[in-house]
Amino acid sequence: ALHAAGERRARLLKHAKLAAEGDERARLGLLKLAELKAKRERLEEENANSKAERELLKSENRRLKSENERLKFERERLKSERDRLKATRERLAVELQSSSAKAL
Repeated sequence: ALHAAGERRARLLKHAKLAAEGDERARLGLLKLAELKAKRERLEEENANSKAERELLKSENRRLKSENERLKFERERLKSERDRLKATRERLAVELQSSSAKAL
């Protein structure tokens, strides 16, 4: 009887030990689960921030392209104006030379 009680006690201790280990594994599992959830939430937030930043960059890129087109047209207009003024200056120089020659 004493031997049976010892075996029962050993079995109970073994079950208690397994339960404690199970509780510890469960606690560690819950901890890991909480870490993974926090990591997922952080990644989702980073992803949302990245999307917002990408949209801002796209918008800025469109604005810069538009500004670039406007500046191209302005440059062409200024070139034309420069060429027109250059031709006028040359024409006036010829007229001045011609009138100076006639005056002599």
